Amino acid sequence: MSVFLAQIQPEYALLCSVFNHLDARSLVRYSQVDRSAYAAYCSYALQTFHPRHVLCPYFDSLNIHPFFQVQEATGMLISGSSALQLLDRTDYPASDLDLDVELPHGDLAVAWLISRGCIMWKLSSDEELPALWCVSQLRSLEPRRGDWGGGCGAPW
Repeated sequence: MSVFLAQIQPEYALLCSVFNHLDARSLVRYSQVDRSAYAAYCSYALQTFHPRHVLCPYFDSLNIHPFFQVQEATGMLISGSSALQLLDRTDYPASDLDLDVELPHGDLAVAWLISRGCIMWKLSSDEELPALWCVSQLRSLEPRRGDWGGGCGAPW
């Protein structure tokens, strides 16, 4: 570790601790104080608000970047409680991964998810959309009607 990093590491850890307790408005206000405050906020935001934190319970580290590629190609969005966890920096232990994609791109998104161990089936004849669940989730949870969730790992 360089001398510079050794000197700023304790300060950065303290700032992160403080940032973790600030609401979004306060974080933005802090970032506007001066250049060093903005730099500290940017560093914190790049680590804290990255979608990999939401995806880690569902995909191994080798599949997170390919997920982003499929997301970019299809316009797929992370929604529901997973998006809230990302934005408000909280943890919902029993949450699932909700993904929304426009119908023309659905086949590509579903094919990629299935290739990563997720399975899909229609729960009942009166249901509009099939459910997509990962194999590991089937062992511990019952799918909810119409839920496009799933996990390839335990929720965090």
